Amino acid sequence: MKHPVGSEILEKQGQAISLEDMAQQMGQKIVKQKHRFVGLEDGPVSPENVGHIVDFCYVPDNEKAIVKENILKGARNKDNENGITFLNDNH
Repeated sequence: MKHPVGSEILEKQGQAISLEDMAQQMGQKIVKQKHRFVGLEDGPVSPENVGHIVDFCYVPDNEKAIVKENILKGARNKDNENGITFLNDNH
């Protein structure tokens, strides 16, 4: 499960990363994690069998589309966006 945050929270945390970059990196990490679990004892047989949940509960409504677009962009850059479910995506 992933919990992206909005730009205000990034600022308050003193993060120097943009909202777009944070989301794109999250998408890339999701794909890496999908591959990491394959081959473990009693683990999935392929990355397509690993699901990820991204909960937008900490992202303001006006930034949800930006975050979602960039998460998917990061996942596409790694040739895999399947198995990503978004919660609280009611923008």
